[in-house]
Amino acid sequence: LAGLPDTPDRPALQAKLLLRKGRILFLQERLEAADAAFTESQKLAPSAQASDGRAAVDERRAQLRGDEAKAAVEVAEARLLIDAGNLKEALVKLEEAKKADRLYRPGFELRVQVLRKMKGLKPALDVLREAEELGVNNWAPLKAELYEEAGELHRSLQHYKEAKDPEGTRRVIGKIESMMAKSAESGQVERASQDPLIHAILNDPIVHAAMEKVKKRPKLAEMYLTDKVLGPKLMRLIQAGILKLPSASDEPPKGKFVVK
Repeated sequence: LAGLPDTPDRPALQAKLLLRKGRILFLQERLEAADAAFTESQKLAPSAQASDGRAAVDERRAQLRGDEAKAAVEVAEARLLIDAGNLKEALVKLEEAKKADRLYRPGFELRVQVLRKMKGLKPALDVLREAEELGVNNWAPLKAELYEEAGELHRSLQHYKEAKDPEGTRRVIGKIESMMAKSAESGQVERASQDPLIHAILNDPIVHAAMEKVKKRPKLAEMYLTDKVLGPKLMRLIQAGILKLPSASDEPPKGKFVVK
């Protein structure tokens, strides 16, 4: 869409492309994104096709909603199997719940719990991605827990902040500070200095610009840690012992990054 020429008919062209995008997303059952595409198309250039697209999304959601009572029974049985330690059979029950009602939130929650135990972080997050594509949203607290458990602290911090969970935020920041203390071990920085990736991060103009801003506004540090682009890079520097997020007793003020 960004590459379209800036002409009087640009909105109409954008609307057509969004309409096409919405149809593709609908066929992929990415209903939330499809609905957004049809809605944006309708705003740019009202049309019957966009209205029909939104109606089709609503109709498909109603079909997927299915038999909530049956899904609830399957989920209840799955809980019993989980308590008995039979995760494989529990997963079978949860698949039955999914067939009964694709949008049943407790089914998603329990599938995440089982898959996290059986297969790890990625399959559990895939379940949440599926839920969001179908329009079942607000998973920030659960995502925060998953990423914290997996040790991906910058991602965990991002979702705890999204969930407005101060306790979770403080806990993750404490873990980051603990990581920095361990990184201070003798030889860690020297080893990291030989890492080409570390050199690339330190020479990244975006990272450099962020650090300059943090010098002036220390409170930006936590925000940058939660950024999808900067967060992983800053965490890599912290793990290498090159970047420091001081505690309250340190100088400069709390929240300010320092390159050792």
